[in-house]
Amino acid sequence: MATDYPALRSEQFSNAAATLGLTNVNRGKGQENLFWPNLTGAFAVKVIDYWIAESSRVQGHVASIPDSAIRTQWMRAVEILRSQRGLALQAAPHQLLPAAQAALIWTSVDGVALPLRALNDTPTKWQFFAESVEEAVREVGAGTRNVLYIVLAALALVLVVKAS
Repeated sequence: MATDYPALRSEQFSNAAATLGLTNVNRGKGQENLFWPNLTGAFAVKVIDYWIAESSRVQGHVASIPDSAIRTQWMRAVEILRSQRGLALQAAPHQLLPAAQAALIWTSVDGVALPLRALNDTPTKWQFFAESVEEAVREVGAGTRNVLYIVLAALALVLVVKAS
């Protein structure tokens, strides 16, 4: 089952808010203020490490995200998290990070979590292949169905061997 990245992000967000409290981030004249959970150096490193690890794990699949703007947002957010990790490591483990830094980390986590959700929603090449096979099998008669299964099994074996 695919990971529900937005739900995981919300859980981390809620946990930080409950544990460390919220900070009001003033966005400027005429704009509504935002409330972001505070982050300590240690908490920030844990959150950042998780999202960087997940991003590294799926990096090869990012090209399959159909929207180039989402891919660009994802890559930019990963880079921001990498740079913020270094800054979070410089802070004492229980020291609260500045509100602007916490807000940047949380918005970057959003920039990673939402595209990862798009990856979950995008069928893989193998899923497309499996759906095509399923459809082809449904369309042929019972007599040729067994022959088709054998041919498709052989094709799948060739593809698996070739991929490894």
